[in-house]
Amino acid sequence: MPDNIVILSIAGGGLLIGLFYISYYIESQKTRKALLIANLSERAHRLQRLIDFLPAAYLPHEIKQILVKQAHQRVSKLVELAPTNSTFKKRFNSLSTQLQEQPSTPPSDTYHFKTAEEAREIKVLLQDLSKVIEALASSKIIPVNNAKQILVLLQKKYTDVSLNINIQLAEQSHKDKKYRLATHQYKKAITELSKRNQNGEHTAKIEQIKERLASLNQQQGTTSTPDDTTPSLANQVDKLEEKDNAWKKKYF
Repeated sequence: MPDNIVILSIAGGGLLIGLFYISYYIESQKTRKALLIANLSERAHRLQRLIDFLPAAYLPHEIKQILVKQAHQRVSKLVELAPTNSTFKKRFNSLSTQLQEQPSTPPSDTYHFKTAEEAREIKVLLQDLSKVIEALASSKIIPVNNAKQILVLLQKKYTDVSLNINIQLAEQSHKDKKYRLATHQYKKAITELSKRNQNGEHTAKIEQIKERLASLNQQQGTTSTPDDTTPSLANQVDKLEEKDNAWKKKYF
């Protein structure tokens, strides 16, 4: 009888240890799954932000489709891990539709910024997109040569932001008779275009802006309209370019 008690005690102890390890394993799996869901969700959100907020002028269809495909793969895994999550299902269906989209008419290279702050945000998004492309190349998801071509294009888009808002602000300031601000921005646009004019592709645009500048100078000579907003508005745009050189050195 005592032997039976000993055997039962040992068996009971073993059962408790087994239950402990099973419980530990289940909790570990739950934790691992939760971390995986959080990681996939964060990466999908980062990609979706680029897809949703970069205008077509700064996100060509081919690059957008790379982002959509990567986001779709991550959300597909999220649906697999959490099949009852309606948000994941909705995002999956939306991305599935976007995967089938065909490019419409080529978007304009220019974009009408609502504020200088919006231009700054687009620059931040282009920096984030460059990091994504760099990571995809490092992971061999896209060929390195393709990634290099995309990064060169993104550099052009990045500098286009400053150029386009300079021209936009100059035209608006010209219209508002804020001549000093308009002159400042027209000259900056000419300088930027001249830097890129190795093959003469911007000559016509440079001449067009020079004509506007000449017209503005004539108007400025015959008008004494106050131009008190020049320093603050010019500084807003100047701040957009403060980190350009550091960013270019990192990626190019």
